[in-house]
Amino acid sequence: ELGRRVDSRCPLKNREMECAMRAGSIVACEMILKELKARSSDWNTKKRRKNVGENPGGKKLEATYSHPKCRPLSDSDLKKAREQQLEELEDHSYGCIVLSSSASRSSSENESEQQLPQHTCVLLIKPKKTSKGYVFPKGHPDPGEKMEDCACRETREETGVTPSGHLQSAYAERGYSFIGKLHSDKWKKHAAYPDEAKRPILVVHKIVRLYFAWCSTLNTSQLRPNSEAHEVVWVPLQEAEQKLTFQEDKDMLREVLRTNQVMTKLSALKWEIPKKYQKGSAGDSKQGVDNRRDDFEDDPSKLATSDALDFYLWREVGKLPQVRKEPRHLMQDTVFY
Repeated sequence: ELGRRVDSRCPLKNREMECAMRAGSIVACEMILKELKARSSDWNTKKRRKNVGENPGGKKLEATYSHPKCRPLSDSDLKKAREQQLEELEDHSYGCIVLSSSASRSSSENESEQQLPQHTCVLLIKPKKTSKGYVFPKGHPDPGEKMEDCACRETREETGVTPSGHLQSAYAERGYSFIGKLHSDKWKKHAAYPDEAKRPILVVHKIVRLYFAWCSTLNTSQLRPNSEAHEVVWVPLQEAEQKLTFQEDKDMLREVLRTNQVMTKLSALKWEIPKKYQKGSAGDSKQGVDNRRDDFEDDPSKLATSDALDFYLWREVGKLPQVRKEPRHLMQDTVFY
């Protein structure tokens, strides 16, 4: 019966149908059906458009408010977007995960700082628009600017630190969707600027790419936050995940540090790396899949939380890569709340 109901709404691959059948819970099945209904029109569209109504054929397409590379909107935001018929925007940002070592402090540092334990540190900023925590420096590219050049430029402008080098092939990418006002960089070029009452509110599909970079010298006197940053700090790598605000940033940090090129570079620099970031350590993710899956893989009781269940449904129903053939942590007698 579930198979017929799902098949009548939109075409599904065998893997997705099998996953829906295995869920076993009526509540879980209803959530899957709700998600499939929201995405059905997008699956029938072969080529995505960047904004609502921008179709070369002249036919106005219905907004879907989803992106294959981005974490979907929450139910409340999705309802708000449909009621207000908000436009969609695909937004790209590039930045750097900059590492240095406290063992390479410059001679200008005072004696008390030189006595600090030697740690590998990562560069973080606290944006002025939010006081919740720290993020990596990043920003939008200029016209014709290469992605890695944009990442290094934005890092220098927001922190005052110029990376000694970066690896073009060592990067991580994550995406998420949200409702917000048009970014200030694009708003300044808008025809309605500076009238804030006319500033567009959009569904933004933001895709962030962070490159690995390093500084041969750690000098705190170089830290100069610009107008967008409230604070710039060097944080020991062991404490970085506690400082970072968003789960996507934590996942990208783990993914970048586990690439072969980065491990080779850090070994050459003789910088210490915590065991949890080393390849093959516990919680190591495959193909960039969110590490939260491992948190409840062997403990089905944790699936009672809505966040864990939402993530599972998003990963299985969506287009993210599959790690295992069977979701063995889901049992038929598991209770979903």
